[in-house]
Amino acid sequence: MKKLSVLFAAAVLVSAVSVTKAADDGNQLILDLGDAVTLGNFKYKDVKIEVEKEYANPRGSAEFKFGGTPASIGVEFAQSKNTFTGTYEDSHGSVDVKRNEMAAYLRLGHKDETNVRIGYRKFKYDFSNADIVMDNGEHDKNGEATGDLTTGLDAEVTLAVGTEVQFALTVGGTYFKDAKYSWAYDKYINERFTGHVTGNAKLDALSVRIRPQLSMKMDDNIKIYINGTIAASSWDATPEGGADYAGVDIYTALGLGLQYTFDL
Repeated sequence: MKKLSVLFAAAVLVSAVSVTKAADDGNQLILDLGDAVTLGNFKYKDVKIEVEKEYANPRGSAEFKFGGTPASIGVEFAQSKNTFTGTYEDSHGSVDVKRNEMAAYLRLGHKDETNVRIGYRKFKYDFSNADIVMDNGEHDKNGEATGDLTTGLDAEVTLAVGTEVQFALTVGGTYFKDAKYSWAYDKYINERFTGHVTGNAKLDALSVRIRPQLSMKMDDNIKIYINGTIAASSWDATPEGGADYAGVDIYTALGLGLQYTFDL
């Protein structure tokens, strides 16, 4: 929580430069729609992860800007799905991962300028078709897991430079209280079935993200953009009973989108 408090305080300071101009605007409806491609591979501690299959990663938002004020309210969604292969210190395997993300927020400062955003964020992770082979002869098959991160306090700050052609850098974070996790898999020892393993846990979680973006105005109402996103989520401890639920999720993507502003 302390990290988010510092982030929010800094965001309020940097957004102040754009509040006066944003307050001069009339009512606006800002729609944003895009898609993203997950990037190739990454490494975390002793784990090397590679993307094997890519699916559509749609995302979008709708935001209402109140004329005569620096305030906007909005909602956004994002979805991603990939098949990953992983090489660990003592095992290797593959898993399908699907992420669904929704947020509702209040923004101070115009979306196209330096601004701060606070709100509520919900994450849901679905892991399926997990197949993990360990060096000690254990083979976990048909693995499934879910993560319901539903009570997320979110803060985000965007620093923007330029008008017709603009570079913006967004940094954000979410703190999830009592996120719920569950998992199940079939356990084999030397390819002999030894039982169906299940478990669950309730843990606090933290998700952070950074997104640089380059955009260009096509006219007064249309803007196209390309951005990159790196996001990481982790929970506070390993559940009792062992490391049956991964301790971190890292997402890297390259996105392309279109923003349209309706003057009301």
